[in-house]
Amino acid sequence: MILRRVIAHFRKQEWTAIALDFLIVVIGVFVGLQVSNWNETANDRRQEQAVLQAMLEDIAATSRGMQEFLDINIAGSESLKALAEHIDDRTNPPPLAEIDTHVFRGIYQYPSLNLSMATYEELKNTGKLDLVLDQDLRKRLQLLEGAIGVVRSDTDQLESLTLNTTDKYLLENYDFRGLVSLRIGETPAYVDWVDPEENRIDISGIFDDPYFMNLVLLRARLNSAYQRDTNRLLVELADIEALIKSKLKPEGRQQ
Repeated sequence: MILRRVIAHFRKQEWTAIALDFLIVVIGVFVGLQVSNWNETANDRRQEQAVLQAMLEDIAATSRGMQEFLDINIAGSESLKALAEHIDDRTNPPPLAEIDTHVFRGIYQYPSLNLSMATYEELKNTGKLDLVLDQDLRKRLQLLEGAIGVVRSDTDQLESLTLNTTDKYLLENYDFRGLVSLRIGETPAYVDWVDPEENRIDISGIFDDPYFMNLVLLRARLNSAYQRDTNRLLVELADIEALIKSKLKPEGRQQ
């Protein structure tokens, strides 16, 4: 239609009409491109909002899990201190049940790395990290991997010490009746048919054993590193959580 009109105007040498037709075509193309770009931007924005919302839920779950293990580890460090003070004869000998609790919390338990960063991992593994449009947020997420790696290394050290050294020592020198029967935590795994006081083997010798003291001190040092790095990671997660929420706020105001 436009082409026939242009040809007709050209034959009649109606230059003003030709210019107007040309302007109409240019404006039409420009508007079409703008609408297309706007639709694409809006679609990217919707995808980003969905990704950020899922990521926000992942971070919240990860933070809760890590805080739980951090609290358990801090309680374990308090038990290690109590054991060390007893070894150094700075406290009266505690009841056997209390010693069992301190050994369980301080030496027998170890933290795990409870991560729920599934959304970020999926974006990274599928090469779709650019769905996170904000470059600062994308950079913070990438740097987060380093902080997670440090805590993972701390966790691995605690696990290795527990499984390869501490458990072996306890199996040879402690009476597990006092450990397997403990009901610590919201969902404890314990042996309910064991009486912790029946037929107990004398375990007082471990408090005169320098090797046991070294285990207590080494575990305390590893706990300290774990707590330091976990706290740093929790701060980083909180900062990223706040940044994501700030990106979600405009979406909320539009609704």
